[in-house]
Order: sequence, then structure tokens, then C-alpha cells
Amino acid sequence: MNDGTIQVREVLNAIANLDNLSSSLLGKGKTYDTVLKEVLAHKGSLERWPKMKDFDEKFKLKPGNARKLLDQIYKDLMELVCDYDNPKYIIKNVVHHIYVQYFDRSFNIMCKLPVTPSIGDWVDFPFLHAAVGSSYFHVSRVHHEFDGETQTITIWLERGQFNFYKRFNEDKLEYEKEERWRKQIKMGNI
Repeated sequence: MNDGTIQVREVLNAIANLDNLSSSLLGKGKTYDTVLKEVLAHKGSLERWPKMKDFDEKFKLKPGNARKLLDQIYKDLMELVCDYDNPKYIIKNVVHHIYVQYFDRSFNIMCKLPVTPSIGDWVDFPFLHAAVGSSYFHVSRVHHEFDGETQTITIWLERGQFNFYKRFNEDKLEYEKEERWRKQIKMGNI
């Protein structure tokens, strides 16, 4: 792991995000147990992450040692996450957040679906007609968010039929815009 590429805040957030898996690293005879306990205790706190200097001072470490310990925790954690033969990172909860908008009315649903609809799929929620004025929608976007052992899948629904041609043209324009931007960088104009 290259120390210069990952910011401390990102490492701290990763360890806290995978708190159950991170907790499994405790008590294994590693020198980082006290630092790991401190990071896990900070999860959910509204305060900013302490500076590495504060970790060094609190645990009477040489300057820079707290960062080295954090890097070791992160390395060990990623080994657990990436263990293909014996998976330790298991998503236990799947929550669907469905956002429906029709003109000026909107509605949010939190539920568990047996199957996640894909972009372009048609969905029919008869009970939504009273709330938003329609019951037939198509999936316009899907976003997956992973937080510890929970996966939240946000699904945006729009009224009407999905227009594959319109979506293709929008994606094409976005791609061409990005390609023009890359060419400008290569030519040194940006």
C-alpha cells in the first residue's frame, strides 16, 4: 500500500464503515488494538476525526506511528474483504429506497424487494396513484450504497415508458463531451 495515495480521513472512514469486520481484528496480538478501538469508538460521532498527532500523543507513540498503525489496520481489513476463498465481508441487510416523482408530487418508500428492478424496467404500484397521480413508472436510475453490513439500493422512478433512444443519445453526448475535454488536455489547451 502506498502511504501517499490514501488520505488519513479515507482510511479512518473505511475502518469505521466496516466496524463489525474491523472489530474482528481486535485481540489478535497486533500492536494496533488501542488505535483500532479508538477509531471504532469514534464511529457515529459528529466530531471531526482527530489528527494523527493527537493519536500519537494519546497513545504515547513516536511521531508518525499512528499513521503506520492505521495503514496496517487498513491493509489487514482489506485482506479480510478480499478473501475470496473464505469471505468475511458479507452483506446481511438489503434495503430498497424507492423515490417516485410525478410533476410536483413525490413519494418515498423504504422496503425490501425480492428482486431489484433495473434501469428501463416498468413497475406498477397501484397504491401510489392516490399519492402522486400515477401508478405506472419506469426505473430511471439505480444507486447502490454499502455501509458496513447493509446495502441500500436507491431506485428513482419516473412516469411513463423508458425511452432507450433518448438515453442512448444522452449517454452519447456525455461521452463525446468527455472525449473533447480529454483531447483539449492532451493538446495542452487546458
